[in-house]
Amino acid sequence: MPDESGISNERDEVAKLAEFLNDKAWLIVLKPLKHKPRRADMATVVFDCLIEMLVLGEEGQKAALKALEGAIRLLYAYTEESELAYEYYRLCLKTGLADTEDEPVSLLSNAIARLRNKEAEWKRQLKGHSKSPSDADSFSNEVS
Repeated sequence: MPDESGISNERDEVAKLAEFLNDKAWLIVLKPLKHKPRRADMATVVFDCLIEMLVLGEEGQKAALKALEGAIRLLYAYTEESELAYEYYRLCLKTGLADTEDEPVSLLSNAIARLRNKEAEWKRQLKGHSKSPSDADSFSNEVS
């Protein structure tokens, strides 16, 4: 049985994530659907499917998680990071001028390792703090 501090930390983390997913964050994401009722209907059907999967138990939760991860992979193609990564990759292949540490696989692997280390440190420091590294307000400032 998990100790009380583990349950408390989990509740705190859930509360922080729920705080991020407030109406303001959702409206930023959903605003492009404002004058597109068919797309808004489709989004509603997608969200309803996810809710149905989540309430169906462990198998449904796994399927919902897989669907959400798939959506994130698809959305990546629309990001500035994706465009830059693709341009960098093509330039490296075309010119062959990248130093070994700047080859795409090496560069990204090292950047991922550094970010994972920062994440681990952030999680260690998170206990007792109430803000996540990116909250809805900073996100809305970026999008606006």
